[in-house]
Amino acid sequence: MSKYARASTWQEVVRRPPRKRSTPDPYRGHLQQRWDEGQHSAKILHAELQAKGNLGHYQRVKMAVAPLRRGLPLDEPRERPPSPREAARWITTHPHRRTPHINDHLPRLLGHCPELRTAHDLVRRFAAMLDDRDATSLPEWLDDLANTGLIPLTGLARALREDRHAVTQGITTPYKAAAVTDRIAVMYAGTIVELAPSEGLHRTAQHPYTAGLLRSRPAAGTRARPVGLPGRPLSAFEAGPGCVFADRCAFAEERCRTDRPRLEPHGTHLVACHHTAELTAAGSLLERTP
Repeated sequence: MSKYARASTWQEVVRRPPRKRSTPDPYRGHLQQRWDEGQHSAKILHAELQAKGNLGHYQRVKMAVAPLRRGLPLDEPRERPPSPREAARWITTHPHRRTPHINDHLPRLLGHCPELRTAHDLVRRFAAMLDDRDATSLPEWLDDLANTGLIPLTGLARALREDRHAVTQGITTPYKAAAVTDRIAVMYAGTIVELAPSEGLHRTAQHPYTAGLLRSRPAAGTRARPVGLPGRPLSAFEAGPGCVFADRCAFAEERCRTDRPRLEPHGTHLVACHHTAELTAAGSLLERTP
């Protein structure tokens, strides 16, 4: 019933699904020519197509010329329209990397849907900014995105404007998330244990958990086995009254298990640890163990 409720014309209700291609389709021109010349025998037409290399069954030819017997033109094979995922892939594929199939079908698709052509043009303009690593035209692009009148695109424009600095950095920077992130929060069991500037965090970690994470990374160019963190990871629901990392921390004392440390400033970092001052005074946590 929903099909009938959504239909705006009667043609949409009686519309047939796309017909699959048939073996006589490549010979439609020959069939039409021979029919116009007076040859209406499906058997003879089938034999002629066999001589041309058609391996289809006689019934296929009989069905192909059936519209001609009713005074109708030969039935055109109708192609299946692309799925939304296929259309998105066609649009986002660089023009130099598109296959002949995409180059043949995409212009027709865009010609039938002005909204899709608008989205295609915006995608290609943004891709050009990424290729050139040049965000100079980003403000104009955001204005055009917001003025499309398409709700999903206007919402996207609003979100990108709110984080325009990060978008600009993402366009102009070839790598490194740190280039678009001012500060990094390190969390354990749902709790922030360290908040620090992204630049240099790998050298200046002040919380034992942050240092443990960094020591557990595989080192490039060496076969040394990374040093893992002892113990079992803790969920936020298992956290007790003290420090969430106390059960796995090599520096933990009784106070750590009963009194949860607050996130307090230590230089440019905010650290939730009772021993930050004494540990950092003794040297880098990344280079020592208790």
